[in-house]
Amino acid sequence: MHKRAEQIIDYYDFKKHAEGGWFRRTYESEVYFNDGKHRTMTAIMYLLEGDSFSAFHRITSDEIWCFHEGSSLEIITINKHGKLEVQRLGRALLAGHLPQICVKAGTWFAAVPTEKTAYTLVSCAVSPGFSFANFELGKQDVLVQKFPQHKEIISRWTI
Repeated sequence: MHKRAEQIIDYYDFKKHAEGGWFRRTYESEVYFNDGKHRTMTAIMYLLEGDSFSAFHRITSDEIWCFHEGSSLEIITINKHGKLEVQRLGRALLAGHLPQICVKAGTWFAAVPTEKTAYTLVSCAVSPGFSFANFELGKQDVLVQKFPQHKEIISRWTI
């Protein structure tokens, strides 16, 4: 484990996340939507070590990823029409990195650090607020059947 990553995980008391990596919820809105079930917004800090990844998953809300420190991060998305896109979240803004990326609701996505000996620290804000009831971890066989043109990428980034 990268020493700085270990320090961050310990200091902020991060827990393992179901999709991979480490997280800590940092914000929950006190306001709920009219359904009384969904908070208007939630946020987490999220850490991936260089040799780990966030497996393909989707949620029913928009999610904004913001870069904080460490290695840049590739965000790989597959929309409902099968269009694959790779964006880089990071600090090298004049080299095409973005400081924040929005993943639209219902989009399949994975995240992968670009440096295998480093770590990446980001935050993620979700609106309507995140709930594991609205989270779906991708199953490799199901995703490959739906998007056979992306078999190699799906196989690499599912658990």
